[in-house]
Amino acid sequence: RFWLFKKIQYIMLSSLFLGIALSSKISGVFILPLNLFFIFFSFPLFRNMLKTIGALFIYFLILYLATRVFDPYLFKNSNPLDLAINPKLKASIESLSYLSNKDAWFPPSVQWINKPAILFSLYNISFFGIGLPSFIFSLTGAYYAIKSRKIILIIAGVWILFFFLYQSTRFIQTMRYFIILYPFMAIFSGFCFWYMTKKSPIILILLL
Repeated sequence: RFWLFKKIQYIMLSSLFLGIALSSKISGVFILPLNLFFIFFSFPLFRNMLKTIGALFIYFLILYLATRVFDPYLFKNSNPLDLAINPKLKASIESLSYLSNKDAWFPPSVQWINKPAILFSLYNISFFGIGLPSFIFSLTGAYYAIKSRKIILIIAGVWILFFFLYQSTRFIQTMRYFIILYPFMAIFSGFCFWYMTKKSPIILILLL
């Protein structure tokens, strides 16, 4: 909404929600590059650089404060000027990273040893995650977004692709790790539905 309307409250809400997300699960950080893109390119470069810098400052300030409030144990101490991460958290992440490796032979992870990269996750998402009809609609919506040059959807689509390729090539391909994609895929499905019914209203009747 900030990309569309350039109102600062949307940046504030976005950073607040991301701070809450990070406090719940650290993997929420994957949405950050997409958010930063929309902030950085919301204004014409150089001509409004001060606005861009100001928007980024507000975004990161609220993000940091929100994370501090909702997950105080993420940091080493309660000093808001000390950005050091809690060493116990670091140790936990390193431990989990080791156990999420096929060479560790950690019992819950053995099931992933022979799972094919990309294809296994693609199958799970399309048939069990969002369902095959919605999956087809989202892919078609991505095609229509490129065809109609909807830049905001194209950028979201690129982010979806990169995140999927990254996560689906990890050793552990648990389907819940892809849940961050579902809202975006729903947007593409909705765009597909809108585009098709706009071009041919009879499609709306057939789909209903």
